[in-house]
Amino acid sequence: MAESSKFVIDASFVLAFLLNDNSAVGNFFEKYKKGEISLYAPYLLLFEVGNALRSSFLRKRITPSQASSLLKDFLSFEIIFLAIDPIATLSFSMKQKVSFYDGSYAALSKKTRYPLLSLDKNLSSY
Repeated sequence: MAESSKFVIDASFVLAFLLNDNSAVGNFFEKYKKGEISLYAPYLLLFEVGNALRSSFLRKRITPSQASSLLKDFLSFEIIFLAIDPIATLSFSMKQKVSFYDGSYAALSKKTRYPLLSLDKNLSSY
């Protein structure tokens, strides 16, 4: 079997899939399910996804049971979580004028040399 393609994934990409906000991301997740893609992320991703699901509930976009179900779906993904270098991330964030949160994804992408999957316009060039 051929080696899978490796990507760093951010919360915007995951949430677009979970909340059915962007059909294009579904193609990547289909490839992921087939084992053609491996996904990597900083540990921050878990907290961002959980917080966004809570926010979606507060905005009455999803019910509590839907939020729980979507979080369970997310937790079933075999995303490989990696630690970030906080100093490198801070430096990157300040140079690129992005949040530390966004910088953690971009810095991890830069460190691993894996392309970043993001729908965030601030991160589209990393």
